Amino acid sequence: MEDNKNAFRVIVIGLNYGSILTMVRDFGEAGYNVEVVRVFKKKPNPVNLLGTMKPEAASRYVTDHRICIMDKEGETLISLLKEMARPDFKTLLVPVDDFLVSAIDEHYDILKEDYVISNCDNRAGGITKLMDKHIQKDLALQAGLNVPESALIEMKDGECRIPDNVPFPCFIKPNVSSNASKLIMRRFDQRGELWDFLNEHAKEKDLSLLAEEFIDIKAEYSLLGMSVPEMTFAPCIFRAVMRGHRERKGVAVTGMIMDTDDFSEVISKAEAFVSLTGYVGMFDIDLIEDQYGKIYFTELNLRAGASVNAFSRVGFNLPSAFAAYMLKREEPKVEYRSEKGKVFVSEKALLEEYVRSDITRAEFLKNLKEPDLYFIKDDKDPEPFKVFKRYAGLSPVLRLPYGIRDRIFKR
Repeated sequence: MEDNKNAFRVIVIGLNYGSILTMVRDFGEAGYNVEVVRVFKKKPNPVNLLGTMKPEAASRYVTDHRICIMDKEGETLISLLKEMARPDFKTLLVPVDDFLVSAIDEHYDILKEDYVISNCDNRAGGITKLMDKHIQKDLALQAGLNVPESALIEMKDGECRIPDNVPFPCFIKPNVSSNASKLIMRRFDQRGELWDFLNEHAKEKDLSLLAEEFIDIKAEYSLLGMSVPEMTFAPCIFRAVMRGHRERKGVAVTGMIMDTDDFSEVISKAEAFVSLTGYVGMFDIDLIEDQYGKIYFTELNLRAGASVNAFSRVGFNLPSAFAAYMLKREEPKVEYRSEKGKVFVSEKALLEEYVRSDITRAEFLKNLKEPDLYFIKDDKDPEPFKVFKRYAGLSPVLRLPYGIRDRIFKR
């Protein structure tokens, strides 16, 4: 950074060590002071070895690492952030998980006194409201994007009603991702089987579900970018190669960088869509392509995930550009041409796929060896990968206890 590095500070906050680590490196490489708050919703179970991993703490870019156990109380997290406030720094607060994006957004009016934060219309709760996929789809249609037909299913007080306009076959998903598990996502061909499933789950808690027309997917893409009052741009797009299972549905275990020139029309409409929302922050838009080549919008994620790091490694550091605007009001400069065809791997997701018996050991080793780009392995910052390798070495042994647990809890 050309500026005094001590004048600015970034706090990365998250549940997911992979997303935390990649974000830390992107900000650290740009010269920012980087601190981390690793959040656990409840006290980590030492038996869940994968859940207790903290490779991000070993990064050379992390100047301070805190643990926050929320126990479902957002006040615990907010109190810690207030404690970490420094009046001598201009500090950017960057959550990397939907759950924490919402938790911080709900306390925006309190935290904005000490931090620079992503927001929607500069008010508390704006981002959380925008997480509603039904709202997103209406705005996406206004911007000219293709959107799957859908209906909203509300499950309340142990009862549910299936609207007449549910398209069959359909695919159901949480209407707000942070409010329910991805394990509920699945296809239904008939009203009767959907009814049986919903009645089985309606007693658990109130849920808002989106039932979308089922589309035979040829490819899944993610479009990454940032939006500020002056402009919205999305210079990064990749295609999912290996997709995750269970809690990792929608996660690209491996992905391939695509050329934005091949998607110029949909990108232009996607940028117009995000501009309509009033959102200020980094984003990740999920797109699907059907067997006939038609591309549909499915979801706007109001944060950046680990995949931004793949583009940092080939020429465009999106988190750095976002920090430069938010902290110094520097207008983003897009001087980047995608490295089409480069393949990346999320080692975290890959390890979880193997330990949970969703892929074979041969697939695990192959995908750990062949990619061009890695999220945890980094020659400039080697210590986190050493931590990861210690746990990965135990993976063949871990498959048995995780398999027993998954069968017992039907995961």
